[in-house]
This record gives sequence, structure tokens and C-alpha cells, in this order.
Amino acid sequence: MDASARVAVARKLAVIMHAMWSDGTFYSSDAGESPEQVTQRARKKDQKHLGRPAKAPGLPVPNGSQAIVGAPAGAGA
Repeated sequence: MDASARVAVARKLAVIMHAMWSDGTFYSSDAGESPEQVTQRARKKDQKHLGRPAKAPGLPVPNGSQAIVGAPAGAGA
């Protein structure tokens, strides 16, 4: 891979990761995971990193953001 292509990919990933970090989107690589399981894992992560839940129980993933669920392994291009 050409050095300029590596830089371009790194920049694209940085933009995506920054956007996820800014709005609190939680990534789950398990496509079979239910939205409830994703929300539960997001709350555990918040508890670990913030020392408190980000939102009250029963509400969506932090800040009302959505969870991104990855495609199954080997899927896609």
C-alpha cells in the first residue's frame, strides 16, 4: 500500500472515530447482538470510564445516540 493511501485511510478513520466519540455512538462488532445488549454494554462502559452511568436506566444509549452494529466477520468488501 502506497504511503499516501495509508495516510488517507488513517485520516478517514480519524474522522469517523472522532464523530463517534463526539456524539457518544457505541460500536458493537457483533451483528447478532440485540439493541438491549448493546445498550447494557454501553452503560457498563460508561460506568467504568465515567464512574457513573451517563443516563438514567431505561433510556437509550448515552446522549440518545444510536449504536452501530458491525457486519458479521467475512462479510462485505
